[in-house]
Amino acid sequence: DPSAKGWRADGVARRIVLPRGDGEVAISDEAGRINPALAPVPLLRALLGAVGVPQAPATALATAIFEWHLPGGADLGPYRVARLSYGPPGEPFRDLAELTLVPGMTAELAGRLAPHLTFHGDSALDLAAAGPLVRRVALGLAAGERPQAAVQGAPRVLRIEVRVRLPDGAAARTAIIRLDPSEDEPAATCQVLAWL
Repeated sequence: DPSAKGWRADGVARRIVLPRGDGEVAISDEAGRINPALAPVPLLRALLGAVGVPQAPATALATAIFEWHLPGGADLGPYRVARLSYGPPGEPFRDLAELTLVPGMTAELAGRLAPHLTFHGDSALDLAAAGPLVRRVALGLAAGERPQAAVQGAPRVLRIEVRVRLPDGAAARTAIIRLDPSEDEPAATCQVLAWL
């Protein structure tokens, strides 16, 4: 709802009252997160540094992440040194678990990166929708290394997080949805990309 009554995709948790309990709903724009399939090496290196990875390993890991989706363009050396039976598939990451297949990426490090990453959508990073760490990382880059501005009118990918508390327990669920800006077919404007 784009009107003043509608909830903005600002990540703020809004309380809802249910017949037998209560809950919270938070909506955030995935364009405020870094997509490792779209991010340049300087942005990936800066993000890794921001979560505590030293400069040299951050550079090597950022390069390996960047090369994951390049068709035939990846250096297989780190995969061979790690005695891995695979190399980068030349396709974008599907999820956080796949990111841990990159040599040097641990599950613990992937967990630290998770709040700042998205694996959905194809839009550029939108600093207006970004959290403080992503904004600081992107703005700390040299002018020529900063991400391109988001394209207005492009489909939006949103994260909707719901937490409910009822007398018999609590539950949480997250949906990633794509909103198409087309107004010609209102019934076809929303597509669920993932349930988390």
